[in-house]
Amino acid sequence: MKIENIDIQATIEKAQAVIYQDEHMSSATKSMFEVLILIIGLLANRINLNSTNSSKPPSSDPNRKKKPKPKSGRNKGGQKDHVGTTLKKVDDPDIIEPMKAAAVAHADETGINMSGDRFWLHCVSNDFWTFYYPHEKRGTEAFEAIGVLPGLRGILCHDHWKPYYKLDCIHALCNGHHLRELTRAWEQDDQQWAQDMKDLLEKINAKVNRCRIKKSKSRNLLERLRDFEDDVLRFMENEQVAFSNNLGENGIRMTKVQQKISGCFRSIEGAKIFCRIRSYLSTCRKQGIKASHALDLLFNGKL
Repeated sequence: MKIENIDIQATIEKAQAVIYQDEHMSSATKSMFEVLILIIGLLANRINLNSTNSSKPPSSDPNRKKKPKPKSGRNKGGQKDHVGTTLKKVDDPDIIEPMKAAAVAHADETGINMSGDRFWLHCVSNDFWTFYYPHEKRGTEAFEAIGVLPGLRGILCHDHWKPYYKLDCIHALCNGHHLRELTRAWEQDDQQWAQDMKDLLEKINAKVNRCRIKKSKSRNLLERLRDFEDDVLRFMENEQVAFSNNLGENGIRMTKVQQKISGCFRSIEGAKIFCRIRSYLSTCRKQGIKASHALDLLFNGKL
């Protein structure tokens, strides 16, 4: 663990050795120094966290540089001879059943402010459909109320939050999370196995193209990768499973923008309306329909 080329871990170990060898220091003083060293270690760990080694968003990175998108050489907008697409009008639209029948679904959730109370916005999506729903609970109770995940017949990609494992389906774990955690284990805990595992996962992804002595975070991570090996590597055996859960996480990103701008939802009904609109627009985008055209179809009764 280093900060500006200062080896914090080596400094802490040196201080601990000095305290241990000092025979004239009282037990109370040694205990006090041990607590201070523990706090310093925790704070140093926190300072080094960023979007590459934790769940912190890229927007929180200091001096963040955005990577420019490669230019395709094509003109903006629809291309010549491009075949347009549209959703067909149905009498009773239902997004839940198509989501249940999907071969792969991505799930994630995020906290939202509902008039000062903590609620959760749940998102289930795939390449063609997006479904949002607000609920006061985060786990199984919300899953049952929403009605999508309990009946899922395909593979569910998620971030290893334990309530997802109560669902009777095949699981695939988000390796984007694993890469960030492995980076932290390597950078802050000097765990060589973490760097090796990160390199291996990245090489596999490129190839397929697409303690109870208190255990450290690195140890827990290693055991999780070992115990859930099949789910970690699900993307290797099933081409429909992505390397990460980015599709699920991207689905809830707009909600965070709404919360930053509006601060909160004023009612559960307002949150449901927001979710219904976002589900519709996101699904239309995945079907190749622009938001403006999707709204035009909706307001003119063509959908």
